[in-house]
Amino acid sequence: MAFDLQFSVHGSEPEPYRVQIGTEEGRVIAECTCRYGRTYEGRRSLCKHRRAVLEADPKVVKVPATELNGLKTWIARNHGSVLELLATRAAPSKPVESKPPCKLQVSRLSFAACIDIETTGFSPRSDAITEIAIALFRYNQDSGQILGIVDQLSSIEQPRVPISPRVAQLTSITTQLTQGRVIDWASVSRLIDEADFLVAHNAEFERRFLSQIPELLDGKLLLCSQLLPTWHKPGIRKSVRLEDLTAAHAIPHDAHRAYGDVVAMVKLLAATSPITGAPYFAEVLRAARTPLFPEPATPPRGQGRGERVS
Repeated sequence: MAFDLQFSVHGSEPEPYRVQIGTEEGRVIAECTCRYGRTYEGRRSLCKHRRAVLEADPKVVKVPATELNGLKTWIARNHGSVLELLATRAAPSKPVESKPPCKLQVSRLSFAACIDIETTGFSPRSDAITEIAIALFRYNQDSGQILGIVDQLSSIEQPRVPISPRVAQLTSITTQLTQGRVIDWASVSRLIDEADFLVAHNAEFERRFLSQIPELLDGKLLLCSQLLPTWHKPGIRKSVRLEDLTAAHAIPHDAHRAYGDVVAMVKLLAATSPITGAPYFAEVLRAARTPLFPEPATPPRGQGRGERVS
């Protein structure tokens, strides 16, 4: 829809949030780009930034007097609908006390994301990213249960270096496919910001390339699912490559494509470990809270990602 007015509202992030207001079928509609405003619950309820705009609070909405007067005029013109919105959607709805509590409490749900890249090779200095994919999913903080993917992104870019025939054959990403395409880094950053932390399979590979993008991973925890100690029983040495693990768990997997990898990774982490009896993601969640395993080091030469380029 086309919004009538738009304002920049400063919050906890360095960049101001964008609040838009308008009308649809006689009702006032308000949207905000803050983290809460982008969640499912936040779209149903009012964040403090939208409330400030709908109340024309000059302490928060710092605009010239002419723009503030224009906002007040718009509010007066839609006075009834504005009051209704402020009264009924001021906060997230609470469960009715007379009903039995839900098995999964909303307050115990959160978001994490699986991330994967495809590249022209192994070196961040001489190679480049050709594809990045992110799958943002909701999970239960207590059980580690993954409740489903809520947002996802896949973006391809023409690299600054040639794509070798070997890499093109392995990833199906050709020069023709990438021609003229650019990764939407703004959308990538938005999904990363929405996640409490990130998970990648062989995360050090992703870290080396993505750390070249200014501010993309700043302050964001990136965990390696490849290092989970319970993929196999103690003493058993088997492959922990993503394609081998998904095959062992009968999970469909479009390997060597970033989008296929992150979707398969979410399904794999949601699966129940026969060793712990809990989702594999519960182990990742413990790693996010405590130093369960050490920071992955760069693998010795010849012991990297094998045939995998991403």
